[in-house]
Amino acid sequence: MKTAVTNRLLRNGLNNFKKNARQSRIARAIDDTVASIVSNDTDLRMLIDFNPTLGTASSITADFENPLIIDHPLSVGEDITNHKPAVKTSSFVYTTLTAYIQDNGKGILEVITNTTDGFKILNGNVGTVDYATGRVVIRDLEVDSFSGSAIKIYGRPELQDIIGPASKIISIRDVDVSVTVEAATQ
Repeated sequence: MKTAVTNRLLRNGLNNFKKNARQSRIARAIDDTVASIVSNDTDLRMLIDFNPTLGTASSITADFENPLIIDHPLSVGEDITNHKPAVKTSSFVYTTLTAYIQDNGKGILEVITNTTDGFKILNGNVGTVDYATGRVVIRDLEVDSFSGSAIKIYGRPELQDIIGPASKIISIRDVDVSVTVEAATQ
């Protein structure tokens, strides 16, 4: 199912410069993939891969070139796995703990980890995010390890239509597509 959805989306014109990812067209392409799909809830996120040098302070400037949505700051006791910030990374190991970077809703990037009581800030300022431009700057992050080929920096667009800048290709990679099937209820 996931591969069929990805292939259909790529046939519908992404994977080229100056192409836009229109949420309504993507939702329609998903609906049209298999006759049994009657509806879908599509959430688009942008991503940029970050390949830090392990054990060394690494930095990156990641430009999504689309405005990002500002969510509420984390509350005491809130679970970071369910929180939807403007910027969040995939997990990595930081000072021997599984951690993530996410914005605090005020333009600052923090390294955080989940605890039994909610979350703990491991580094309160590892960079910045400009919500209006989509520019994310991570400074001097020292990573012990990470899974896969890179740490993924995710950006939640303010609008569900992602405007493809002239210098970048919008692509949908099968590995980055998540499909959850739920039975229809009457």
